[in-house]
Amino acid sequence: FLFSGIGNPEYFEKIVRQYGLNVKGALRFRDHHRYTRRDIERIVKNAKKSASEIILTTEKDLVRLSGMEEPDLPLFALSVRLEVKDKQFFDILFKDILP
Repeated sequence: FLFSGIGNPEYFEKIVRQYGLNVKGALRFRDHHRYTRRDIERIVKNAKKSASEIILTTEKDLVRLSGMEEPDLPLFALSVRLEVKDKQFFDILFKDILP
């Protein structure tokens, strides 16, 4: 089961499916959503209703849950990493910024 509060939740869901995960349901919140205990209860309820074994979110949303009671289903976050293979990337990126 997925949930996210990001600007482009469709892309997050697409990436998860591309990894071959069976997405049984998803909840979308507004970008920068401030999660409450009630939100977590809703997420868990929907995850269980869809017979999901885990809950998956973004790293950004996982950080927003810090300090809250953990759900009673395993909770994971999808990690995104940028790997630059072209050494000219930063030259091109910063050409108008740096002297």
